[in-house]
Amino acid sequence: MFLLDAFQFLLDAAKPAADLASEALETAAGRREQLVTFFQFVPLLLVNTFSVWFIVQFLYYPKGRNRLYYFTYVMLSTAIFVLLFMAQGTKLQMGAALGLFAVFGILRYRTEQVSIREMTYMFYLVALSVANGTSSKGDWELVGIINLIFIVVAALMELLLNRSRVAAKMVKYDNIDLIVPERRQELIADLEKRLGVEIVAVECGAVDFLLDCCLINVHYRTKGVESGPNSVNQNIRMK
Repeated sequence: MFLLDAFQFLLDAAKPAADLASEALETAAGRREQLVTFFQFVPLLLVNTFSVWFIVQFLYYPKGRNRLYYFTYVMLSTAIFVLLFMAQGTKLQMGAALGLFAVFGILRYRTEQVSIREMTYMFYLVALSVANGTSSKGDWELVGIINLIFIVVAALMELLLNRSRVAAKMVKYDNIDLIVPERRQELIADLEKRLGVEIVAVECGAVDFLLDCCLINVHYRTKGVESGPNSVNQNIRMK
């Protein structure tokens, strides 16, 4: 009887220690999981940030020269990446995250006249961040291939566009007597003299006979002049 009482006493005394040990093991496991997640998150964040920055800095910005979009691309891509990475394993799926981005995009850009190039780069970089944020943890080869594909495709498209060496601008023209097809060469010669560029083609648009003017879309070679998109010409129209 004495032995049973002593054994029960030892069991009762050891129970708090066992509970403490179990809690310590659970805490250590939780911290280990958090540490593993941290060391997976930081490299992915660095890869995503570098890829986005490289595309914006060396492919978009040399032509766009718009610091507002530079800021928007980097910040939005980082936000989408963090959101999707933290949502892994939860009920928040990729569709919900992209829907959230679409809502913010509609609320912000529906009143802005954004060019096709800017919008394309925006969705392109968001797609890159989505791919990085939802990538399998630890699959670094796939992550590297995805980021390389995005960078190479954007670089190839920019190089192909640079080879064309043809740009366009809108001109409000005052001599509407020259817009008839029979005097097209005279029109081109007059525009070349005034603009100082080598014109490839012209397209005549709206004509105002009351003010004796019309809108002409002039396509010209960019040799010796600006080679990037003309943001003023894209966003401003003379009335």
